[in-house]
Amino acid sequence: MLVYVWAVDRMVQSKVPASVLSMLILFFALLLISRLPNGAAAIDRVLKWSDGGVEWLLKWMTLMFAPAVVIIPAQDLLNGREIGRVIGGFVIGLCVFFPLSLWSARGLQYVFQVKGHESPTLHESLPAQSELAADDVSMRSDPSSIKSSEKAHTSSPTKPVPGVSGAFRIPIHPFTLIIFSALFGPSLVIAFTSDILQPVHLCITILAYYIGLAMPRQAKTLLHPLLTCGFLTIMGLWAIAGLQGHSLKSAKSTKILTAMAAQRPVPEPGAGDVLYSLLDAAVAALAVRMYKQRQLLREYAATILTAVASLSIVSLFFHVGISKAFGMDASNSLAMGPRFVTTPLALQIFDSVLTEANTSLGVVMILVSGVIGDVVGLKLAKVVGFAKDDNISLGVTIGITSHAVGTAGLLQRNPAAAAVSSLTFVLFATASVIWTSIPPIADALRTIAR
Repeated sequence: MLVYVWAVDRMVQSKVPASVLSMLILFFALLLISRLPNGAAAIDRVLKWSDGGVEWLLKWMTLMFAPAVVIIPAQDLLNGREIGRVIGGFVIGLCVFFPLSLWSARGLQYVFQVKGHESPTLHESLPAQSELAADDVSMRSDPSSIKSSEKAHTSSPTKPVPGVSGAFRIPIHPFTLIIFSALFGPSLVIAFTSDILQPVHLCITILAYYIGLAMPRQAKTLLHPLLTCGFLTIMGLWAIAGLQGHSLKSAKSTKILTAMAAQRPVPEPGAGDVLYSLLDAAVAALAVRMYKQRQLLREYAATILTAVASLSIVSLFFHVGISKAFGMDASNSLAMGPRFVTTPLALQIFDSVLTEANTSLGVVMILVSGVIGDVVGLKLAKVVGFAKDDNISLGVTIGITSHAVGTAGLLQRNPAAAAVSSLTFVLFATASVIWTSIPPIADALRTIAR
């Protein structure tokens, strides 16, 4: 998948991030091939062969956002008063936009007279392992014990594993945990005897995420695995940097190819680069999930497109306006505008159009929006009266307000809604890029922010 994303990036040379473009190209290619004689059967054979890798990428997609959390301490901090304004604007935006997205999606289904909006069914079943939460998958080693019905896929939460009642559980296969634990010692030795830090940083990040997954369910409501992973990783990197006589900010990046780079201009990737690369592959792999839900997406295309087109521009103006109303300065107000846009495309907006925006703040707000949507999104939907099997409304809302992070969490809880969310967050981000690329709209946003 990484080779495919790289090839698309090299051939197309588009301003749209290669991972997002790769996902759209793959999705529509699968649709076209499926219409050819025997095309659908051929695709099914290929997907059956590739399902293991695709489901692995989607299962661990949340971990791939860890670098965005780890770099937060390196960002310029705001003063206390401005932080309060940011929090106020953030909360108001969530309280207004989350129910607005839900009710808009529900209302559009009635407008377009789409039947069966309460509980659309899966087009085809997915591997049972992918429907389970990551901390439950490892507890079920027998494939025959994890089969579930279509009803369980769309509406029923995963049942607790019999015989497992402890609050702290190993979230993965014990052998995997042993491997990374065993690698940690040698990687630590390498870090202190050379300038190669990537292995130990990568081990720390992965082990920290496993700890986050193993937290009790009640604790995860406040301590999202991604936040736990980020905090523990920062502490680990700080400890290593301190022992080496560096500060956390001045510590050199994780260099695994230093020797090679001395011979030729090869990039020096760090642990974060590795995870971000895997994120590119995971985003492209969402096309497979979308293809498997093609009937559902086709039926609700008008609802999704209309919601995306309208709410994307409303979100931009609303969040810039509410931020300015709270007294935030112009650069921070502009940074709040794309808070629901997935990071790669939001960076495109900041780099190409809203160059005055505080990019660091914008990235943090995008990440926090995704985490909060993942943690409390389904609970908020229930509070405002939406059933957990209203897959279209939930998928559209999570896709809009929580982008890829929320989608990654939804993949484990509601695959049908996740398929809608996958398409929604890409279309929403793309629409936001288009809106901000129109000079009068960009100028209006700047005027509001001043």
